[in-house]
Amino acid sequence: QLDQELAERRQTVESHVNENVAWAEQLRARTESQARRLLDESRAEAEQALAAARSETARLAEETRQRVGSEAEAARAEAEAILLRARKDAERLLGAASAQAQEATSHAEQLRSSTTAETSQTRQQTAELNRAAEQRLQEAETRLRESRLEAERVLTEAKDAAAKRLAGAESQNEQRTRTAKSEIARL
Repeated sequence: QLDQELAERRQTVESHVNENVAWAEQLRARTESQARRLLDESRAEAEQALAAARSETARLAEETRQRVGSEAEAARAEAEAILLRARKDAERLLGAASAQAQEATSHAEQLRSSTTAETSQTRQQTAELNRAAEQRLQEAETRLRESRLEAERVLTEAKDAAAKRLAGAESQNEQRTRTAKSEIARL
């Protein structure tokens, strides 16, 4: 009876062990299946995300290329417009400068001609003034000589007249003195 009970218990334990082993095998199989499924899902999501990222990167790169191309085209057009305006301004300024230079040259030529004419006229006037001054100087020298001669003549005449008057006065004085002496002697 004891052996029978032991056999039954052993059979029960073996049955429980077999059940536990079967359950563990099922659990391992389910776990591996879930793990493979999760791994496949993760790999699929990663590949999808990578594809989306590549697509977005390509889209952004294309947009950037188009935008950069548009901006470069706009910049080139603006640069050409600025260059055209600069050329027009330079041509306008060059034309104005050329016109001013021509005007300045003409004005300088007019001034030179006018100055030449004025210089000739001034020289002529200066020569005339010099001749007039020389003539006046000669006239003044002539008048000065004449005045000196006249002054010398008048002075000589005055001296002669004074000498005659002095001689006459002395003669009269001597005569009066002699007369007075004669009168005194007679008295």
